[in-house]
Amino acid sequence: MRAGRVFAVMKLNQEVEDLIGAELPGLRRFAFALTRRADLADDLVQDSLEKAVKRAHQWRKRGSFRFWLRAIVYRTFLNQRRAQQRRGISVPIDLLAEFEGTESPSLVSELREVLRRMDTLPADQHDVLVLVAIEGFTYAEAATLLSVPVGTVRSRLARARVALNEQLESPARPHLVRVK
Repeated sequence: MRAGRVFAVMKLNQEVEDLIGAELPGLRRFAFALTRRADLADDLVQDSLEKAVKRAHQWRKRGSFRFWLRAIVYRTFLNQRRAQQRRGISVPIDLLAEFEGTESPSLVSELREVLRRMDTLPADQHDVLVLVAIEGFTYAEAATLLSVPVGTVRSRLARARVALNEQLESPARPHLVRVK
């Protein structure tokens, strides 16, 4: 009987590894949106995948595997952020390492500005914005992931959007004028 249980665990681990392979690009994008640095995103994904493989038996096939993995990534990110806050270490942020090779410098500039402004948002608003606007989670999924009511997610998202719009439309922002 024990050999049958070992075979079932091996089968589950193989299934989880196959599903992880399909989710890897999305996980990396999600981690980059949270950390803003490619090297930190890779570390976050690695730490999270180690946890996912060790806890493969906890995944219930009824739920979304995508959601389960991102919940692990997000919780790992929160734990790392709390540890960093306790240490009090500031690390310079390389905002757009992923977009350096793009052919549109104006797009890179605009994206860099939006990400810089996102960094000025409070952490709770930033996280909701990443989950809903970038990762495409529903309000209910984001609420479950953040362990807050759906109304709180909506409120934080609305405040984040208003703050970003105000910052991006502020008169302090330089305006270019075409001169003939």
